[in-house]
Amino acid sequence: MGWIKQACRAVAVLGCVSLGACAGADPLVGTDGLAAAGAGAGVDRGTGAQLGEPCVSELERLPGFPGYSAKELNIETDTSTCASTVCLLNHFQGRASCPYGQAAGSMDCLVAGSDVLVSTPVPAQLVARQSNLASICSCRCDGDGPGPYCTCPDSMQCEHLVDDLGLGAPELAGSYCIPKGSQYDPSGDMTVCTAPNCGVAHPY
Repeated sequence: MGWIKQACRAVAVLGCVSLGACAGADPLVGTDGLAAAGAGAGVDRGTGAQLGEPCVSELERLPGFPGYSAKELNIETDTSTCASTVCLLNHFQGRASCPYGQAAGSMDCLVAGSDVLVSTPVPAQLVARQSNLASICSCRCDGDGPGPYCTCPDSMQCEHLVDDLGLGAPELAGSYCIPKGSQYDPSGDMTVCTAPNCGVAHPY
């Protein structure tokens, strides 16, 4: 499992990094409603959710994980959750599996895909950056060097997200597919989800 985190323009790489599906000999081509397909044979793809669909980070399998901060960009690679093997947490807050979060001592959140209770407070998602926009399956669509790179489907745009600051994993720096119009605005709406103004949890 590979991780890369960017916050305040600084990048930290956690664990071994792998570009997963985007590291094959052929580019990925994204098609709305269909699996991300390789332009030729031999592209290694997962069997999970498709490009642009919500994904649940592997960290959400841990009962003590409090969720993500909207101030950070996190990329999980080599995950079976996504067909592209890349789960992009693009300034996403909280847990994808618990849109309204939970206060200390409450029992409102469950570990993704289970009936195990989350053991720590969890912030609610942001109304403007719910999991269907900011915790999604993605792939690297541009960057320095020869690639390879994927092609975003029509419902997504190729957005520069990760600078190469020389701190490791240059193969993860560059641009990623995000839903159109979902660029992060640090001065944007920070209203948190309260029932029933946000979508359902994603349990997978």
